Amino acid sequence: MLNFNTIHIFANGQTQIIGKTNGKVKSSEIASLQPFVDHIKKLKPSKVIDRNYTVIHIHQNQTLSYLGKGSLKENTSFTVMWKDLNQSLLATLIKEIEVALA
Repeated sequence: MLNFNTIHIFANGQTQIIGKTNGKVKSSEIASLQPFVDHIKKLKPSKVIDRNYTVIHIHQNQTLSYLGKGSLKENTSFTVMWKDLNQSLLATLIKEIEVALA
């Protein structure tokens, strides 16, 4: 079982977890982060402009929100349903965050 409420992945190079474990780590310390982001970007609807993210919010058992860089008029953001996320990649990401915070 995944023990978190929310994860925020910020473009400024920090990742924050809120839940059983709380804190921020440098995103560069998480080897599984880029494969997870690559997985998310593959789920991007075709009508959404492909841009790097400003922030990614992951809400356990709900949704993932990818907020892409760009103006409000540009369509650079999208939402992924929980059931569509690769749970193995997510579990690896969470484990690495927890180890980095230990």
